[in-house]
Amino acid sequence: MLPLLLTSVYTINMEEVGIDKTVKDSLNLHPRIMKALQKCGLHKISSILIYSTNDLCRMLHVSSQDVESLVSAASNAVLPSRPLVTVQELFMRQAELCNWGRLSWGCPILDAQLGGGVLVAGVTELSGVSGAGKTQLCLQLSLMAQLGKEQGGLKGGNSDYCV
Repeated sequence: MLPLLLTSVYTINMEEVGIDKTVKDSLNLHPRIMKALQKCGLHKISSILIYSTNDLCRMLHVSSQDVESLVSAASNAVLPSRPLVTVQELFMRQAELCNWGRLSWGCPILDAQLGGGVLVAGVTELSGVSGAGKTQLCLQLSLMAQLGKEQGGLKGGNSDYCV
């Protein structure tokens, strides 16, 4: 499968989030985890969220399940009203709201694997080794853009490609 990178911007007002909340006051965790956090000197949520799961497992000497519940609780304490989502999920939501169309790859198998084609708005990055067919796919998209909408194209619409 070709790796695709969809980019979007998501802004968080740091005054609205509780990144500096203390662990003791904000998190309802098992006493064993709370004791391990205190022993390691992790008193603020911000000090928990900067570490990877593996780092927290090693530092706290707890299981990965304990760390997952810790990170989940810390994340929910920071943004309780907004669940954390990936940039791609945010981009897809915006695409649905704006009713952006898709440009077919011209191959039903690729279209099925990649959600129906390339989003008309946004940036899609194709990467791969030399000779993998990146340029060929871009040329195919250029051709598809000239076809009518009923055939998966943009009816002669404009597309920009950088190879």
